[in-house]
Amino acid sequence: MRKKLLIIGGPSGVGKTKLSIIISKLYNGEVISCDSMQIYKDFDIGTAKIKDSEKNGVVHHLIDIKNFDEEFSVSEYKTEAEKIIDNLNKSNKLPILVGGTGLYINAILYDYEFRKTNKNSDLRFYYEKLSSKYGNMVLCNILKGRNIDFSGIHLNDTKRLIRLIETNGNSNEEKEKISNYDFLYICLNQNRDKLYQKLNERVDAMFKEGLPIEVDNLLQKGVPWDCQPMQSIGYKEFKGFYEGKINLAEVNELIKLNTRHYAKRQLTWFRNSQNIIMYDVENGFDDLIKIIGEWLNK
Repeated sequence: MRKKLLIIGGPSGVGKTKLSIIISKLYNGEVISCDSMQIYKDFDIGTAKIKDSEKNGVVHHLIDIKNFDEEFSVSEYKTEAEKIIDNLNKSNKLPILVGGTGLYINAILYDYEFRKTNKNSDLRFYYEKLSSKYGNMVLCNILKGRNIDFSGIHLNDTKRLIRLIETNGNSNEEKEKISNYDFLYICLNQNRDKLYQKLNERVDAMFKEGLPIEVDNLLQKGVPWDCQPMQSIGYKEFKGFYEGKINLAEVNELIKLNTRHYAKRQLTWFRNSQNIIMYDVENGFDDLIKIIGEWLNK
């Protein structure tokens, strides 16, 4: 029998964490985080990382496994996640992949092969300078001009965007659209206005919880602006504040704007995914719990 795997995807703030806890308690599951930023230690508030008090006893994997100066590739995520999935299936526990990083999910589902490419230092330096001067949208425009799909990559992920340009979109490939897993792939969705309101409120809650203090503490520890997690939404927006260009209220609004844009890109990715169930959270979780139960018992 193929190994079981439940995937709960969707945009930021839609309720993936809440559902994953409910399902874990009902069906003896453990959560495998599928978030490219929550892997980093000390980046807690800005990544909306689940607190220990919120886990309700449910084991969570692949959170807080890297320091700020350590890289973490899709290939490495695939290797680590697959080990956990195998071990959970052997222990008769349900592995639940939870998060909004669509590329990570596809790498697990469809057995991506990751090609090793020779690095062209001069070319990479050129694209890094372009990004530094004009922002990552210039990289996105290059990819669009070449008809290369980058929808599963975070807009702040400069390294992966450049890698796609370097390899002309062939940094990885799927062997087949056939999975090694008996999987159920769910994407939580919500009315756009309600989702955006929820995201705005979440950013305000982050500030009240102490996000500016968290960023200041990271800088005091010597964390540089150009490291991977510091370039993510919720952190990079503070750079202008420390340069005296914007105030904290403007940082707050910028994070809200970037978070809404990112949620929109996430939904585009999930809507274009195969074998996925789009589920409106306004309907509550009762029907979804039944669907999961029927899948597990088939």
